[in-house]
Amino acid sequence: MVERDLAKVDVESSNLFTRSILFQGAGRNFRPLLFAAFADRMKCYPSEMARLKLGLLGFLICSLGCADVTPVPVKQAVERMKKSSEIIVVDIRTPGEFAKGHIEKAINIDMNDKDFAKKLAKLDREKTYLMHCRSGGRSTASLPVWNRLGFKNVLHLSGGTLGWVKAGQPLVVSKKK
Repeated sequence: MVERDLAKVDVESSNLFTRSILFQGAGRNFRPLLFAAFADRMKCYPSEMARLKLGLLGFLICSLGCADVTPVPVKQAVERMKKSSEIIVVDIRTPGEFAKGHIEKAINIDMNDKDFAKKLAKLDREKTYLMHCRSGGRSTASLPVWNRLGFKNVLHLSGGTLGWVKAGQPLVVSKKK
């Protein structure tokens, strides 16, 4: 196999870090390569390695202040709720979904609400929260908000409300006002 010249292309990312991507080949045959695959060539690209190291360092520093999110299956969530009355259930579905049935004593903070982050920010970051949506998609998408706000103990209910019902756990229906 004949080795081809490497071309470096810098791609500015939307976050704090700049990613450098190496390509092999020419014309339409460009293929992205990983830094790790060319460790012996990295001495040729010291500025890129420095950026990569700074990016990793930044990631590690940022992760120190992030929420401690623990995915929990329904059975484990029920056990933890029985052991501690301190766990606060946060249902991030829409108010309409919440009214049709929710976990007992849950509070509703709609993830689709433009003030979602502001409403979460009003909660005590030191308490333990069991957070869920219908099936896990929205709650997973909300994790960066929980992280950014610095919550210390977040339990992420695996399977959401659908998993809760499938496991035979009850839902409470809101009384109409």
